[in-house]
Amino acid sequence: MIRFLVMMMVISFSAGAADWRETLKQRGNFSTFIDLVDQMGLASSLSKANNLTLFVPTDQAFADAEVSSDQLLDVLQYHMAKPVLTKKILRVLNGVKTLSGYYITKFSLDSGFQLGNAEVVEFNITNDNGVIHIIDSVLEKNDSTSKNEIQPVSYVDIDKYMGLWYEVYRYPNRFERGCGNVTAEYALKHNGSVSVINTCERSSGKVKKAHGTALVVNKNTNSELKVSFVPWLQRYGIFGGDYNILYLEENYQYVMVGSKDRNFLWFLARTETLNPEDLSLLRLQAISQGYDPERLIETPRF
Repeated sequence: MIRFLVMMMVISFSAGAADWRETLKQRGNFSTFIDLVDQMGLASSLSKANNLTLFVPTDQAFADAEVSSDQLLDVLQYHMAKPVLTKKILRVLNGVKTLSGYYITKFSLDSGFQLGNAEVVEFNITNDNGVIHIIDSVLEKNDSTSKNEIQPVSYVDIDKYMGLWYEVYRYPNRFERGCGNVTAEYALKHNGSVSVINTCERSSGKVKKAHGTALVVNKNTNSELKVSFVPWLQRYGIFGGDYNILYLEENYQYVMVGSKDRNFLWFLARTETLNPEDLSLLRLQAISQGYDPERLIETPRF
């Protein structure tokens, strides 16, 4: 459903009467952003772009900010993203990868809608190129701002996470080659670690089970773990692969799990399939975390 809505928005944008520049000019109070885009030579590429999201500060926001000339290009690109990210999508993303390569990772609903250090004062201004959101401050990036780093979810109720998960999509990998009907079953141990049983079925009907142990790395969030399948050493997490919970549906019905190097990605669910709306949402989550959803393959069902 979300994918359908995004497609419909793209269609409506392309049929609009104004591009991003004309849209901002008609509204007024955004001449600084327009002038800086021109000054940095970005105007032509933006005008040709589709499925673009712009976070546009007001003229007053730029007047209040201190931005050196050598930072301008990076600052401007930190206010631009792809694909189209509407308010509905922004609310559920863990982070937005901007065209600068850096992520805007903090969203809060405590007072209005916070996007990093800025408050979004108006959402979803559509135009030929995509969507514009108006913000009241110039977004600030510093040395601690994530660049191409994944952002695990803020908290996981480890007890609710236990149980059986079906693998629905995955990045191709060596150890699951030829595997279908894949499941992962988790159970909490008395010492706080997690027992893992991964089941793989071959088209021949042969079933293979791998027994491992997962250790919670970040006990404040429970969203970062190390999983080891090495006999005798797994209890210590030695030779463990990193297992990061990157998106988790609020009722713990589906989840996106990935590795920090982005070589591994899985979509898991409590059922064998995902409906189109949930799948589209997870694909957008993958994009927002810097993964390429086109690499995903659907787990075979025999």
